[in-house]
Amino acid sequence: MQVPNHRPCVLCIGGLDPSGGAGVQADIEAIAQCGGHALPIISCLTVQNSSAALSVKSINTKIIKQQAEALFTDIKISAVKIGVTPSEDMVETISDIISQLPEIPIVLDPVISASHGIKFANQSVLDAINELLLPKLTVITPNHSELNQIITKDECITSKAQSLCKLGPQYVFLTGVDEHSDHVINYLVDSEKVLEEYHWPRLPHSYHGSGCTVSSALTCFLAHGLEIVDATDKAQSYTMQALELADRPGQGQSIPKRIFK
Repeated sequence: MQVPNHRPCVLCIGGLDPSGGAGVQADIEAIAQCGGHALPIISCLTVQNSSAALSVKSINTKIIKQQAEALFTDIKISAVKIGVTPSEDMVETISDIISQLPEIPIVLDPVISASHGIKFANQSVLDAINELLLPKLTVITPNHSELNQIITKDECITSKAQSLCKLGPQYVFLTGVDEHSDHVINYLVDSEKVLEEYHWPRLPHSYHGSGCTVSSALTCFLAHGLEIVDATDKAQSYTMQALELADRPGQGQSIPKRIFK
């Protein structure tokens, strides 16, 4: 994959997955492959493998703030990607951090529940996200299940995505990987309309970290200065390659191969 000569720096705040399938490892690998440099801050430690997530423990927010402040004094940050936010305090801390980074892309992958295992965010955390993070976001990247937990009104799925935009994000990139259909249908939506509708073949396996992969790639391409439609196109094409090359190191889901020639 051909990448530009310079590497924009992307601040990644997310969980540590010891299986290496999701979380900050997915961020680091995807951003590196897409021509960026990841600045990882770990929001929580998890107990999980390729089959299930078993528990989560939030990191002290004082450390999170200190890590961010140390980076601010040293490195130009071109975009931010946010993953697991396991507590209200963490949401408040991340809100404070991104408030110090105006006019750069901010992307939230709203990790609410593991596909197999525990919930990562309860209702109080979702309420804090709605109040503190949504107004600051460039893009939010939910799947259908996550969108339905954030927007509970009885609407069609694309109308729900538009309703979510009206709470603050400029765009919703809605992924359909969690649906039961022959094809994966993704949408890029703003508050007024569906901007793009994407159809991808559904691959035969179940994957651990596909959402982290596409949202990290999208963030990196925005950090390169691409417009939202181009960044979304490239992020999906890259993610499809990573999924097609995936292997199964354990007894559970396949893990995308995010680094390749």
